[in-house]
Amino acid sequence: MKDKVTTVGDIAKIIESIAPAGLQEEWDNSGLLIGFEDRQVSKVLTCLEINMDVVEEAISKGAEMIISHHPLIFGGISSLNADTPKGAVIIRLIRHGISVYSSHTPFDKAPGGNNDALAGVLGLKDVTVLDGSKVPSAEDMISKPSQMHIGRIGKLKKPLRFSQVIDLVCDELRLNPSMISAAGNLDRVISKIGLCTGAGAEFTEAAAQQGCEAFITGDVKYHQAQDAREMGICLIDAGHYGTEKIFPAVMKIQLEKVLEKDVVVTASEIDLDPFLALAGAYSITD
Repeated sequence: MKDKVTTVGDIAKIIESIAPAGLQEEWDNSGLLIGFEDRQVSKVLTCLEINMDVVEEAISKGAEMIISHHPLIFGGISSLNADTPKGAVIIRLIRHGISVYSSHTPFDKAPGGNNDALAGVLGLKDVTVLDGSKVPSAEDMISKPSQMHIGRIGKLKKPLRFSQVIDLVCDELRLNPSMISAAGNLDRVISKIGLCTGAGAEFTEAAAQQGCEAFITGDVKYHQAQDAREMGICLIDAGHYGTEKIFPAVMKIQLEKVLEKDVVVTASEIDLDPFLALAGAYSITD
């Protein structure tokens, strides 16, 4: 009798036990986006998002399945053209029989997902969701949905000046200081921090209402930074990539807790940050 093999469908079910699809926002498109459900899987690649470099990495490593954070397909597809970047990626994946599961806002919200992981990386304690309540189970999040589930609040092990919090973020997320922006008094003492991975500046006010002295997120707009100053809360924009690049490693750890030993999970090594750290890297001449 043959041993039971692990299929694409099996792994999809495992992901949804970690971060149920029912947690996703209405505008999201998480789930099995390219699915060869009955195909056996021996190697999985986790990544933040999928471009052709990631596809080639998966092919070279023999991965039958890719698990991404950002959905490969957002919105409807009216055509597939190999001459477009997205079309070329999808066609190459299908030609090589590689399935794709994307876990976006479900993994942002889920216990142990992106936001809990970021809080852990920064050493925060007494972590709650953005309304100040205990982080609920995924099942409770589904039964009592709230936007506040997508971020976290936590306390530093010891109070730090805002300038030291900026250093902490750069050190723990391995970010070039030139790649982040900050608004607020550098000498202000910070004890309580709110955060939301990705683009979460809209939740700055909720964090301020819970007594946070600082909020960390990405993709902050000019007027959102001005609003934060008016609210009296310090703000760090560590970038969309900077706050979410932990996904491949975090999802790998979550999967390895559940998957059989015959399935190897590898975190992508591709640097997907589209922005350059320019400070000190160039000079201007006449």
